[in-house]
Amino acid sequence: MLEVLKSRGFNSIEFIPLRNQPDVLKAYSDYFYEHGFIVSYGTEHNTSALGPLTVSCKGEVPLENSLMEISFLGAAYVAAHQYLTIKEGSGYDLRSREQMERLGRAIFQYYFNTYNPSLSEN
Repeated sequence: MLEVLKSRGFNSIEFIPLRNQPDVLKAYSDYFYEHGFIVSYGTEHNTSALGPLTVSCKGEVPLENSLMEISFLGAAYVAAHQYLTIKEGSGYDLRSREQMERLGRAIFQYYFNTYNPSLSEN
């Protein structure tokens, strides 16, 4: 699957943890992240069911710490992409995943410091 996605120009993948056993989600997430992909997690909030916003695996098993980190880095990448698209336009110069994650972290930190200083104190 990795080679097929790469051959089609993809460099990111989204999993729906609620549909996966924790060990399966971890194996796939680790594999794709280690091979340079941006990994993000979605929820089942495209239905009328009123489920919690907390992302969890099948059986409502919470994400382990390493998966939470991968999820955070995926969100940071998306934040950096949105920021650069606004600032430089849709044809901005591509940066490495690590640079995008670093920029995304800075954006989050700026947001928390500016709009909710009490969160940045922790």
